[in-house]
Amino acid sequence: MKTILKPYLSKTVLNYGLIIILFLSSFGIYLGRFLRYNSWEIISNSNYLLNDIINIVIQPSNNKEAWFFTILFSAFLNIGYLVFKTFNKSTD
Repeated sequence: MKTILKPYLSKTVLNYGLIIILFLSSFGIYLGRFLRYNSWEIISNSNYLLNDIINIVIQPSNNKEAWFFTILFSAFLNIGYLVFKTFNKSTD
């Protein structure tokens, strides 16, 4: 995706966008792994899913494990991407 978007967006926007996407992906992994949501529940149980997401965002002190996992896994994904980028210069 980065290669496809490179001609249309600046390098800064791409880099910040990548960080945001990896953070949101980490949150999605938390929702699937620990809250046991599946992708089709966006349509079938959207009220429950949105209530859980809003609860996690509005009350971070009650959902420390969600934020801890999301931030830690996001860091893991970003480090993994940087390692991949270092060894494979064609992704630059």
